[in-house]
Amino acid sequence: MGKHEETDGSEEEERVERRRDTSSHKKKRKREESSSDGEATSSSSDDSGSSSSESSSSDDERVKKHRKNSKKGKKEKKEKKEKKRKKEKKKKKKRKEEAKAKKAQKKKEKDFYSAGCVTNQYGKYGLLQESDMWQKRAEFSLWLMEVKDKNLEELSGWEERELFRDYMEDYNTATFPSKKYYNLELFEAKQRLKRTNLQETRELTDFNDEARRKREIKTIQEQRRIEETKEQLRSMREDRDKVHDMRHQQLLKSKIETLYRMGANAEAKKLAELLEPDK
Repeated sequence: MGKHEETDGSEEEERVERRRDTSSHKKKRKREESSSDGEATSSSSDDSGSSSSESSSSDDERVKKHRKNSKKGKKEKKEKKEKKRKKEKKKKKKRKEEAKAKKAQKKKEKDFYSAGCVTNQYGKYGLLQESDMWQKRAEFSLWLMEVKDKNLEELSGWEERELFRDYMEDYNTATFPSKKYYNLELFEAKQRLKRTNLQETRELTDFNDEARRKREIKTIQEQRRIEETKEQLRSMREDRDKVHDMRHQQLLKSKIETLYRMGANAEAKKLAELLEPDK
């Protein structure tokens, strides 16, 4: 009986030992599975974190690129606008300078034409040319006598041309001392009208016989002088062809002398025969 009890106790111990081993094995396997699941979860978490990080980094890059492009676009737009503004400003300045220069040029021309002119108006009575010499013969002759103290008939051809240039300059710049040198006929007509009006006024208001007499004498003298001048001018107009012929003869004589000096005697004789056909 004691032997049977020992056997039962030993079997019981073996069963307990087996249960322990089984329990230990299960716990070990459970720990391994738990460890494997943890590693898998950790790996999945790492992959997810890495993917999320990459996605976030890509978004940041896009945002940065968009900002950079936007900033660059704004800068280019601003530079373009500034360039356009400077260009418009430059054009405006150029137009202003051109207008100013044009205005200055007009003023310069105006000052040039009116320099030394009593009326400050160039060409007030018209503009003469050298070809107008015969048309203004009477006025030119009167100007020569009264202003230059010269007689037209005593002048040579080149002297007459030079003096007419002086007359023409004073005419064009309106600087004559009297209006009679512009248009003698118009001046005389106005003078006659003035004298008539003055005479009528004198008859009504002037009771001083001595003063009236002196004025009448002065008027008569002035009238006589004007008539003499007009007579001389009429005579000059009538003798214009004669004067022209005389000048032509003088030119021929001068040419004949030149030909003789050059030794062209035959040509000189022919011209001399034209000059003096009766000989």
